Amino acid sequence: MEKFARALGVSAFGVATSLATAIAVAAVARLTSFNAFTFSIWLVVPVGALLTGFAAASGYYFGSHVLHQRPSWHTLVQMVIIAAATNVLIYYFEYATLVLDNGVRASQIVSFPSYMRVYLSNQEISVGPALQTHTSIGKFGYWLAGLDFLGFLAGAVCIYFWLIRSWPAPLG
Repeated sequence: MEKFARALGVSAFGVATSLATAIAVAAVARLTSFNAFTFSIWLVVPVGALLTGFAAASGYYFGSHVLHQRPSWHTLVQMVIIAAATNVLIYYFEYATLVLDNGVRASQIVSFPSYMRVYLSNQEISVGPALQTHTSIGKFGYWLAGLDFLGFLAGAVCIYFWLIRSWPAPLG
């Protein structure tokens, strides 16, 4: 029973940091118009997603150490599921907080799936010196979102392997 309680505690740490990360990313994006989650190098290296994936999964790392709970393959499965949900949650928080120029919330006039279709297919990228050139990417936005998703998951998986390596080898 004690091992189950510790595992539950580790899960609580992980869910808490994932939720905090989603809120922070959406809040910073809303306040500054800079979305750290979607920051990429050379358009296809999802550095922002990888780093936010690290941040979201960090609770599992700290929870495991604080509660002295060795990670298992169950931990990895849970981390991947929570990371996937957190990735979607970031988009949802951006959708839920978007207020149009006329003062109406986007959520009052369009569903989340419709918002995602419009959002992903109408993105622009900034390239060139001082990021002055803005180019519409159309349906390529889906591919970039997929790369961000994989980067976010990779961040969580890296935390898992870092966690595994931080535990001493079992005795016997």
